[in-house]
Amino acid sequence: MPSLRISTSNLPSDCFETDPQDTNTNTTSSYLDLSPLYGKDGIQQKTVRTFSNGTLKPDTFAEGRILGFPPGVAALLICFNRYHNYIVSQLKEINEGGRFTLPSNPGKENIQKHDHDLFQTGRL
Repeated sequence: MPSLRISTSNLPSDCFETDPQDTNTNTTSSYLDLSPLYGKDGIQQKTVRTFSNGTLKPDTFAEGRILGFPPGVAALLICFNRYHNYIVSQLKEINEGGRFTLPSNPGKENIQKHDHDLFQTGRL
C-alpha cells in the first residue's frame, strides 16, 4: 500500500504536479502521465513493484496524494495497475521471438533482467 503524503500546498498543486514557485506552471508532460501509478523516480517505483515477472503489487499506486482525491481517481489507477499486470503476463506467455525466455539454469542476474525487461515493456 502506498505511503500517505499530505500536501500542504494549494489545490492546483495537489491536482497537478506544478512548480512550487509558480503554480501556473505544470511540471509534467502533456501526455498521459502515469507517474501516480509507477512513481516519478526509482525510489517510488520500488514501492509498487513485486520484482517478480515485471508485475506491480496488486491494487497499489505510488502517489499517496491520490487518497485525498475523489474515489474514482484511485479506482482508475487500480484499473491501470491490473492492466499492467495483465499485459506483462501476456508478454511472458506469448514470448514473441523468445524475448522473455529465461535460460534453463537462470542466475539471480538473469532473473532480475527478465523482471526488469517485462516491467519496462509493460510500462510502455
